[in-house]
Amino acid sequence: MPNWCSFDACVYGNKREVEAFRNCCLQAIESSKQTKNWNTFELCIHHGLTPEEIRSSSFSYVGGEIDEVQEIGEDGDDSYVMINMTTRWSPMIDGFNSLLSRFYTSLKAVYFAEEPGMCIYINTDKEGRFFNVRYVIEDYDFGGEWFDSASELKDYVKSKYNYDLTDEEISKADKQLDVEVKYEKGKSFLIYAYRS
Repeated sequence: MPNWCSFDACVYGNKREVEAFRNCCLQAIESSKQTKNWNTFELCIHHGLTPEEIRSSSFSYVGGEIDEVQEIGEDGDDSYVMINMTTRWSPMIDGFNSLLSRFYTSLKAVYFAEEPGMCIYINTDKEGRFFNVRYVIEDYDFGGEWFDSASELKDYVKSKYNYDLTDEEISKADKQLDVEVKYEKGKSFLIYAYRS
């Protein structure tokens, strides 16, 4: 049984193309109810790919379900749509990038993915335009908390654990994905930095 990855894509660009992509996602969800295929597989079918092309592409190694297709939004000159998915083990970033570059001239995407069991924490939105989160704390006693910046993380750690998180500890998380911080005898939490 796979570990499930929470995978979100924000697809943005020309409004006409965003609408076309959103409609393909909605059609894929509907047709997968009849075919019983992963609806991400059906998304490729709705773009005109054959099953053989799909199996030999970057979509082949992972299955996934589109859980939600949000309404179209506007951000400056771009339209955008958020797609929330659940995929097996890892996000389908390469597959989505391939699909967008092959069938659309204006569409681009940024991605946000988490699969704690595989230590996957990804945020490709470097500008924070659609996805702001940069760090997460995992604590067996308190669960998880998400932060948009190192200063926000430091403030939380000070108020929650009465511990002064150092720049060195944050830098270490940025470089090696995670850092265990021992804030009192026998107690610790993990900081994960999202990768782009």
